[in-house]
Amino acid sequence: MIFDIESRYPIGIDIGAKYIAAAQLRDEKGKKVLRGLHYRKLDAGTENDDILVSALREITKSKVFAGRRVVLSIPSKNLSIFPIHFQIEKTGSLEEAILRESEKYLPFPLEDAVIDYPSLLSEESGDFNQYKALIVAARREDLKKYMALLKDAGLHVDVFDFSVSALIRLHYYLYQKGPNPVILGHIGLSKSLFAVASQESIVVQRDVGWGSEVMLEEFLSSIDISHDNGSAKAILKRHGLSYEDHDPAKADQEKDSDTIGIERAVYQIITPHIDEFLHEMDKGISYARVEARSPEFEGIYLYGQAGIVSSLDKYIERRMNIRTEIVNPLDRIPLSDKRLLAAIPDDAPLALALGLSMRRVPWL
Repeated sequence: MIFDIESRYPIGIDIGAKYIAAAQLRDEKGKKVLRGLHYRKLDAGTENDDILVSALREITKSKVFAGRRVVLSIPSKNLSIFPIHFQIEKTGSLEEAILRESEKYLPFPLEDAVIDYPSLLSEESGDFNQYKALIVAARREDLKKYMALLKDAGLHVDVFDFSVSALIRLHYYLYQKGPNPVILGHIGLSKSLFAVASQESIVVQRDVGWGSEVMLEEFLSSIDISHDNGSAKAILKRHGLSYEDHDPAKADQEKDSDTIGIERAVYQIITPHIDEFLHEMDKGISYARVEARSPEFEGIYLYGQAGIVSSLDKYIERRMNIRTEIVNPLDRIPLSDKRLLAAIPDDAPLALALGLSMRRVPWL
């Protein structure tokens, strides 16, 4: 009997530290369109297995998704990510060399690890091949646990993928690949992702313990609005970092003194916290310049919750001297039905789920 293998789009599920996001594509007249979206914030986090399974069942029950096959990204706390440099004889085994070098950096025994390398770059040198790779490792038991949790929710994990791979996949779908490396950032709730990617490899990948909720908490602690996150978000979205564009010579023409005062206060409160993220970005960019031999960067592209602070792109562009853009993927990917957005918050971090959903899986 001959089976036809059809490549279909699975459900991409991103399990963050405090949320679950899901997306699924389908082909429509030769174009990708979004057939399904789901987002659920979990105030208690995703560490409680019962809460996690209950949230995953919402995806299973949803009528906007087709099938039960999943490409899954798990929280970064379950992953060990690090670069390695190594060389092997031209007749040597690449896989054995990767395992041997990775064992030096793993925080758990090699026999307990599942290892992948989403980036691998080789250079010939005499009788040896030299390699640079980005290693992503997880405990086998952790992966089995997530497979079991999704099975309890009625879902099947076809592939474990990684946030950095998903973000790069999404970006290169939205933007044409250029000759220069790109700098990608994904602002999450409590953690953010920063990466530098070239056409050949992932030059830098960092997880940063900083996110929109961290900034909101610091902002709320400095003002008196009864710890109302909604009001805080509205203030940041309206005023954000716009005070930096303030021109004293035109102040009377453009804005009243109260508005200018509010903008100045917001600016003074949030810039130290944004600079924490920029510090990590600056370290990564400096490393990338050395690794890629002082490259010109195509630009900085910010995903996730970067849009909650107005003028964030201008602020970063001025400090890094690199063109910066905030990207909302939903502005660029058509929806099969506009009602998909009805239950999705405007600032929901969906980029990683979208990138996961773009990884095709062969199904019998």
